[in-house]
Formats: sequence, C-alpha cells, structure tokens
Amino acid sequence: MRRIRLEKIHNTPTLWEKGGGGARAGTAVIIADSNGAPKQPMNTRSMGVRHALFRIEPGDHVIKANHRNLHFNIKVYRVERVITGTNHNLYAEVSLVSEYRMGKWNPPLPTYLEAAADAAVKKATCSHCSAAHYADTAPRTDVCIWEEDEDGTWWTTCGGSFVFVNGGSPTEDRFAYCPYCGRPLEEYCYEEVE
Repeated sequence: MRRIRLEKIHNTPTLWEKGGGGARAGTAVIIADSNGAPKQPMNTRSMGVRHALFRIEPGDHVIKANHRNLHFNIKVYRVERVITGTNHNLYAEVSLVSEYRMGKWNPPLPTYLEAAADAAVKKATCSHCSAAHYADTAPRTDVCIWEEDEDGTWWTTCGGSFVFVNGGSPTEDRFAYCPYCGRPLEEYCYEEVE
C-alpha cells in the first residue's frame, strides 16, 4: 500500500491542494471527499503553490496530476487510513482507484470522481495559479470559526472579537461554544508564515 505524507496541524492530519503550470508542464494535487465532492478547507491562500488546506479522513480521495506538453499522467487514490510513522510523521495509506496514462483510464474512472479529476487537469494547466480549484468555499453555518491574528485577538465568523488576558486559546480556556452566537466553536491559531 502506498503512503502520502501529511502535515499535522492542530493535531489534525492535513493535506494542501496545490499546483499550477501551463501548456508545457504542470502539477496538481486535489482533495475530494468520499463521494468525490469538494471538501470545506481549513484554510486558503492566494499566494505560492499551496491554495487550500484540508483535513484528511479515511474515505477521502487524493488526485495527483502532472503533464508535459499536455500529455497527462493522473493517479486517483482513496485514503484507507491515517497512520503515524517514524519520527511521529503522519501518513495516509492509500489505494489506487484509477490511473490515466497514454490517453486512457485504467481501470475506468468512477463517474463520481470525474469533476475532481477535471479540476486536477485545470489546476495543472493554470498559469500563475492563485486559488483553490476544488473546494467548498460556502460559509459554514454549523460552527462559529474563531481565528487568531498576529496580535492574539480572536475574530469570530459571527462578528465578535475576543482577547484572552493570559494569551490562551478557546480550547485552553475550555470554550466549547461561542458566547456571542451559541454555535459550537472551531479555532484556528495564528501561525507565522515563513
């Protein structure tokens, strides 16, 4: 079984949608859920080659594409399980669902994954790519997301802001629900980008 290395962010196994290219060459990594649909990203960026960060769970799909002069090689994997390897690195153990080589899929690509594979092709040919190509970016209404800025202020999706006097976080101070809107709270700590 093949392994794909994951990033551990807030004790969560994650993988970036990434890539870009042009007519001569390009690469892409696309993430889809167990039904082949776009997932809700944990974070998005508009610079560099990493554009959307996703929580990875068993059943998710990872599509890896690359091309030279528009001759594509595409591999579609299904995440079987997430494991901890040496040095506490996280990996997704994956099985191959389908592979596109020399103009055909072997075995045939399941219909429910066609949109994700198309997104991988578009991303691998996207010149100056600066956005996610396969992400559910609709605002979440099931939780209130708290995001910390560089000054330690927590901003909420319901319009509030909060500062922990001792520099803590919602989890450290045992906040499970937003005191402003009452929805379950999901936090994203500030991480300095190098």
